[in-house]
Amino acid sequence: TKTLPLAQIRVAEVRHDMIVDEVGSAVKVSVSFANSGTRQGSIESFNIVLLDAQSQTLASWKVSGRGHVLAANGEHVIRSTLFNPPKDIARVSVGYPAR
Repeated sequence: TKTLPLAQIRVAEVRHDMIVDEVGSAVKVSVSFANSGTRQGSIESFNIVLLDAQSQTLASWKVSGRGHVLAANGEHVIRSTLFNPPKDIARVSVGYPAR
């Protein structure tokens, strides 16, 4: 049996940076997507979840994939910023695709 050529888009890396200045604070989340498939595909919407040290949800929001087309074997980064985020962020989780 032959396999059909498909896009296989997955989250490759998630990073977050806290930004604090005299005006306020923000958390900037960078999500890297990779397509290990043999066809191009579109990045779907996804959920960003901020978690504390006990893995309790502090905040979450949905981010549009913006219809970005990811080439076969391509990579792309989408960034999202939450202003005045909750304190005690231990890690960030990404649900892809959004449910």
